[in-house]
This record gives sequence, C-alpha cells and structure tokens, in this order.
Amino acid sequence: IYPIIYAFYLSMTNKIMMNPVSRFIGLKNYINNLGDARFWHYVQITLIFVLVSVSLELIIGFGLALLLNQNIRGRSLFRIILLVPLMIPPVTAALMWRVMLDAQTGPVNYMLSLIGIRGPTWLASGDTALITIIAIDVWIFTPFVTLILLAGLQSIPETMYEAAAVDGAGRWKTFRMVTLPMLTPMIFLVLLFRLALAITSADTIFATTAGGPNIATTTLNFAAFQQLFDYGFMGYAASLGITVWLIIFVVTQMLINRTRHIWRGA
Repeated sequence: IYPIIYAFYLSMTNKIMMNPVSRFIGLKNYINNLGDARFWHYVQITLIFVLVSVSLELIIGFGLALLLNQNIRGRSLFRIILLVPLMIPPVTAALMWRVMLDAQTGPVNYMLSLIGIRGPTWLASGDTALITIIAIDVWIFTPFVTLILLAGLQSIPETMYEAAAVDGAGRWKTFRMVTLPMLTPMIFLVLLFRLALAITSADTIFATTAGGPNIATTTLNFAAFQQLFDYGFMGYAASLGITVWLIIFVVTQMLINRTRHIWRGA
C-alpha cells in the first residue's frame, strides 16, 4: 500500500530525480496531462495496442483451444509446441523477434526476398511498428489464453453434450447453448489477466522499439517509464503511472464483478 500512496503523493509534486527540492502542486500534473496532445497520443496507442492484441489473443486462443480439445493425431505434440512461447521471458522473446525482423540482416525479410517481396522495416517505420509489436505480443501470450480456455473446455461435463445430442442440437447450436455459456467465466478470467498485463506492458516495447519511431509505439505505461528513467521527471511520471493504475482498477473491478455474477448464476 505504501508505494501506491507514495506514488499518489509524487504525482502531486514537481519532483525531479537527483534534486532534493520539490514543491507540492496538487493536481497540476493531471490537469496538464488533459491538455497535452502527447498524453492523448499515449492513450490512443495504449487503446489500440490493448484492444487489438487482447482481441486477437482471445480469438486465436479460443480457436486453438477448441482444436486441441478434439481427439486429433499429434495433440500432445501440439500442446508441447504451444508451450514454447510461454517458456521464453517476454524481453528475450521480443529481442529474438527484433533480430529476426531486422530489415537488413533478419531472416524474415531474407525469406521474403526469395519470393520477390521486399520486406518492410518492421520496427523502424511508423506504419508498421505498432502492428509488429502487437503481433509479437500475440505470439507470446496466445498460448496462455489457449491453456486457460482449454482447461475450461475440459471441465465441461460430458453429460451436457450428451443431453444436447439427445435434444437433436447440431454443432453450432451445441456450441452456442452449451460450450459458450459454460466457458464464459473462464473467458472473463482470461480478459481480467490479459487486459491488466497488456495495459501495463512495457518490456516488449522497450526491447523492440523503445517507444519509437518518434513516439509511434509509446503507451501510457512506457511513457511513465521514459519520463522517470530517461528524463528524471518523477512527479510527471507518477501522474502517468497513477493514471494507468486507475484505468486498470476500473477495468478489473468491472470484470471481477461480472465474473462473480456469472459464477453465482452458474
């Protein structure tokens, strides 16, 4: 609790790192943020990054979970392969992709050149940098979504499907009336974890673009990191950090309340 309280206090000062003198300025940092075009740019980048990456992870992860829940050949091997991204620390994975996507020496552009396609500067162009970071995030965290939803699928009683078959329900109706309602609490649980982690994501951005080019991939959380460690503006950085914390608090409370309501209804 103390670090949070201290961060609130710092956000209401003009504290600069390595300067022992600071002054209490109240809500001035927050008011200045609301009138700062860069702040709203950070908000926009954060929203795009979070909404697109989490949506793709949920869609792809759900599809993979449904596939791996079937009795298909090589299912155990697929599950092992699926775990590989989870075994790699996000910073290491991001650095790995940074090397692979290097416009001059990376293997991705080299393979594209073999079929006559000139690869873009994935992480150095404002047109592709954010999309590339989203793709890296999806590669890293989709297995997590898949495993949680797969566990949820395997916890659905077989008698539910047998009853649906007896009632003459087809595949789509069984999915809509049995699978999806029974899996809804797990979906909200996945959203709870992934939204909170995506909003606070900074390691992937730091290891790939460092918020660039210019500020094309700078999220709110990474902006707070930069303002603190690159420029030493502790008060301003704290105001950005508290803003991120408030967003996460509101979003997670909504999801927790919704999940609790669903579990009680079940």
